[in-house]
Amino acid sequence: MSSKPFSVTDYKKYDGPGKAAVRRYLDKLGYFTNAHESRDVDLTSLTPDDFEPLNHEVEVKAVWEGEWPEDWKDVRIPKRKGRYTKRSVPVLFWVLRSDLRMTILIKGSDICDEQIKEVSNSRVRSGEEFYCVPIELCKFVDLEAPVGD
Repeated sequence: MSSKPFSVTDYKKYDGPGKAAVRRYLDKLGYFTNAHESRDVDLTSLTPDDFEPLNHEVEVKAVWEGEWPEDWKDVRIPKRKGRYTKRSVPVLFWVLRSDLRMTILIKGSDICDEQIKEVSNSRVRSGEEFYCVPIELCKFVDLEAPVGD
């Protein structure tokens, strides 16, 4: 089993803008956020009402343009990111559309080992392991929509 090699080009193109888009949205909701460069989760926050900690892992799905294709029945989270689901602080996975205006939210508690599948793709021919989270467990969020009171 192999995994996609780290791409400095993709990192520079998507990491900062993706985290900034999520942070702007969380700010609109009243969350207190912290972004720090590390090999850990992308963002941490405190919920606005009770100051509970929450972790956020952000990824841009560059091939997602326009509406979510009907034949995409799941959202794939790399298996290596499963370690975030086993912590005492809950995690949300944000999978952003390429234009950073729409996201899919997945609760870490909705990810389980039974979802792990080997998936071949253009970057890893031999296959990489992913949590293939059924689309029914995901929430679509328009990051630019006004937030209600």
